[in-house]
Amino acid sequence: MTLTSLTAYREFRDYAIRDRDGTNAPFTGVTAQQLYSATVPGISQADAMTRLSALLLNPIERASRNGVFGESNSLELNDTFSQEFRLTSPVYEHYDFILGAFYYDSFVERDLTIAGVRSNIAGNVVFPTPTTVVVARDTAYVLADMITQVDTTNQAVFGNLNVRPFGGLTLTGGFRYLKEDLDWYHRKVTGPNGDHIGGGVGTNPAGQVAPGANVGTPAFNFRRSYSDSELIGKLSARYEFTDDLTAYASWAKGYKGEAVDADMYLTQDGFNTSPVAPETSKSWEVGFKGRFFDRRLSINVDYYNTQFEGYQTTSAGADGSGAPVLRSAGELDTSGFEGDITFYPMPGLTLSGNFLFADNQFGDLFVSGVNVKGGMPLNAPDTKYGFSGTYNFDVAGWGMMVNGNYAWTSETLFTNLADANNPNSVWLRPSYGVANLSVAASSPDDRYKVTVFVKNLFDEQYVAGLRRISGSVGGAGAVAQALPRDFHRYVGVTLTANF
Repeated sequence: MTLTSLTAYREFRDYAIRDRDGTNAPFTGVTAQQLYSATVPGISQADAMTRLSALLLNPIERASRNGVFGESNSLELNDTFSQEFRLTSPVYEHYDFILGAFYYDSFVERDLTIAGVRSNIAGNVVFPTPTTVVVARDTAYVLADMITQVDTTNQAVFGNLNVRPFGGLTLTGGFRYLKEDLDWYHRKVTGPNGDHIGGGVGTNPAGQVAPGANVGTPAFNFRRSYSDSELIGKLSARYEFTDDLTAYASWAKGYKGEAVDADMYLTQDGFNTSPVAPETSKSWEVGFKGRFFDRRLSINVDYYNTQFEGYQTTSAGADGSGAPVLRSAGELDTSGFEGDITFYPMPGLTLSGNFLFADNQFGDLFVSGVNVKGGMPLNAPDTKYGFSGTYNFDVAGWGMMVNGNYAWTSETLFTNLADANNPNSVWLRPSYGVANLSVAASSPDDRYKVTVFVKNLFDEQYVAGLRRISGSVGGAGAVAQALPRDFHRYVGVTLTANF
């Protein structure tokens, strides 16, 4: 028997300034005096700083930079520790097994101050040019401040048994019993004029009539704890007809634990429904792997079917605006074929391809009063395929390589679940395909290598994601596009030297 211990510890700290509006307009925050000028006319900067210091959860030195709020560093903190013990048997003729225990602890903290101008309330701002903003009301200055902490522990025992009753056949069974505990400490406050996405427009958080202000999303100060346990497992069978041909089938039960919506703009509904119920799944899979023609051709094909209960996803309001809400989306069925093919037609030449053809559909799920049953989930294209060709050859002792590849993705829905059945949704990214080309040369001693490449050869423009800009520079109803590095075709050269 072999006893193995695996211990891991990780600390992560990220201090980042984020351009909240996602546009080319200047990124500017607000001063304490601007934040209080609507509710306390004529207030001095010193008095406003005193009031804001008493309101804020984060220290002034983190929430502001040179007296300006909204341009400060936010903190993303994650500390994790894990310990696993495994007892592994020798590989006997007819069986082998593993037994183990696992412990995991993750502490996540997010300290964030968001301040700026709420521009999607009519009359708050005017845009003389696409890159300039003039604030028309003091009530347009908004702020939200948050500290949220989530501590999750996971304890589990597990086992796996492989049985080989006769030549070529392997039967596998595995289990995992787990227990999860989650502790959530969440604090959030809103500025005197509300925040970037709060409702109740025309009234400030103090309940006063104030055109241009908003009530803001709720202020919170709470600690909640949750616990859950589950037994999951997997059964599979694999048969090797020959060294080059294998077929397999499997069944598995999966689990994803309870989750909380630890977001700056947590709504009252989000609080009331936390934690989101666990996500469970049952999946079936069958496929084969084969190599043919003296292993010059390899084909791997797989069919899968997975049924989710309590599928966890995040979506904004009915028009893509408002606070993103973590949802338990009821049932989701996903099935399809996937595979890859590799062919070596001649020395030095490799041709390959891959594909995914999926059918992803929701069961009954109501989003803002709309039943999206039969609709597509977010970020889940139903078709993807790609081709690649690589040719290696020598020229005067130098190793040459020419590579070309192409990848195609079908239309994809972002942000707004309510449009899951809307073929004309603005949240649908059209299908697109991107081709790349490169030529490389390596010196005879492999010490130097130079590569010339073209990314997005045919200049196919596409977006990596879509989101609503709510209450930020850009105006009401604006949609931000996340542009990938290869949004436009570009050419480059890399030089590698080995010492």
